[in-house]
Amino acid sequence: MKKRIIFFCLTLLLPAIFLIGQVNVYPTHWWVGMKNQNLQLLIHRDRVANENVSMLPYAGVKIIKQTKLESQNYLIIDLTISTAAKPGKIIFKIDNLQSPEAVSYKTFAYELKARSKENGKTRVKGVTSEDLVYLIMPDRFSNGDPSNDRVPGMLDQTLRRDTVFNRHGGDLKGVQNHLDYLQDIGVSTIWLNPVIENDMPNRTEHGYAFTNHYKVDPRLG
Repeated sequence: MKKRIIFFCLTLLLPAIFLIGQVNVYPTHWWVGMKNQNLQLLIHRDRVANENVSMLPYAGVKIIKQTKLESQNYLIIDLTISTAAKPGKIIFKIDNLQSPEAVSYKTFAYELKARSKENGKTRVKGVTSEDLVYLIMPDRFSNGDPSNDRVPGMLDQTLRRDTVFNRHGGDLKGVQNHLDYLQDIGVSTIWLNPVIENDMPNRTEHGYAFTNHYKVDPRLG
């Protein structure tokens, strides 16, 4: 395609799919070489605050503090990441598991990535008067992947295209399938309704009542 089409979403980072006993870490990854060398991780898992979480040696990275919250399912870990740290995966270890079903998750990895070498002017051009911005509600636009119309376990299982009160099944694949059409009508920038997980029982097609800031709604792809 001749023009770059920019997607505006309300999330940048995507987590792994949740499994029983699995540790969820937010933010889901970070970068080396940041000006601010402090990083605070939010660890989420059943009774994780009662577990002993330590870090295997990683050059340039140290744990400086751990903080327990009112909920036993969350733990905050403060790290320092020096300029000597290299991209790779930090391995955290859990010594005293509190959840029997979590035995497969006695360790978990956290990735440090290399920063982009591009600067702010070349990496992100922004929106100017030359752009035509097109707002899309993915659920209403095009159904590119019918297999994700209903996802078992999610609260909203509606799917009717003849009413505005139910989900229609549109998704990100549907948007992708029509990028040429959007370019042909002059669109240079796409503005999407929120695409992060919105696991509510009613009226979830708009995306604004999101329940997980770090996960794309599986019904959108």
